[in-house]
Amino acid sequence: MANIHYSVPEKKAVRDFLLKHNPRVYEWYQVRRWKIKDWLWWALQKETFEKLVSQADKPTHIEIETVNRCNSTCSFCPVNRLIDPRDGARMTEETYRGIIDELREWNYTGTLNLFSNNEPFLDKRIIEFVNIARENLPDAYIQIITNGTLLAPEKAVGALENLSNMVINNYAPEQVLHKNIQEVVAYLEAERPDLAAKVTVGYRSTEEVKTNRAGNAPNRKQLPTCCNDALGQETLGDVTARGLRAAWHDPAREEIQELMKAGRHKIDLCATCDNLGWARPRRIARLVNG
Repeated sequence: MANIHYSVPEKKAVRDFLLKHNPRVYEWYQVRRWKIKDWLWWALQKETFEKLVSQADKPTHIEIETVNRCNSTCSFCPVNRLIDPRDGARMTEETYRGIIDELREWNYTGTLNLFSNNEPFLDKRIIEFVNIARENLPDAYIQIITNGTLLAPEKAVGALENLSNMVINNYAPEQVLHKNIQEVVAYLEAERPDLAAKVTVGYRSTEEVKTNRAGNAPNRKQLPTCCNDALGQETLGDVTARGLRAAWHDPAREEIQELMKAGRHKIDLCATCDNLGWARPRRIARLVNG
């Protein structure tokens, strides 16, 4: 019988000590560690990246944020509910269907994340949107990452029927599941082990020191250059005005790729970002080699 997967942070004495007693020192260390990794990546993987760019007739990962709000207070997030500077907004169903239609015409089979810098279950239409995506993109890897606070067994089942994967990040000071997440886990493992196999539960702290996510700006129909740009400072276009594929083939994206070949430091947001993200060597190699 398939069971839910669990992701538990690895205990590291030095990290845990610094986080508790001097988090600023830890953050300083993290930033420099990522900068070194970044430099090594460009030194060792430039040729592989150039090969990937030459194949980029379509994206391999897409995120759709249908509502630009989160209900959590994670200190590491620039758009937690206490400090989010964006005007509240939600995507129209017409816009969503238009994006999915374009992806269908594109024969899209990559990853489709129905979240970005938000809590997807704040959108009461999210299960319907999952179903629309699966109906039109049968071979896509459709995924949701949620903090789980709004989940109940029936809602989890409704979403998982047509999802490829769901990650539930249980944010808490201690490694104890919230009561409603315990109920979801218990139900899935007892009644729907087929769906339980699609779930990963991660124990996360609301006080983690995470990556700086490159920047912050409002998301209003724009196609951000990077998912780490939580507030959309750099965008490739308005999908409601031009469509997804037109934005993807815009010369601005090609210019960004050429700059990336020369190194992330050539792009303002990337130069100050400490997250390699999708550019990690193993992931790049996997994309290139299929």
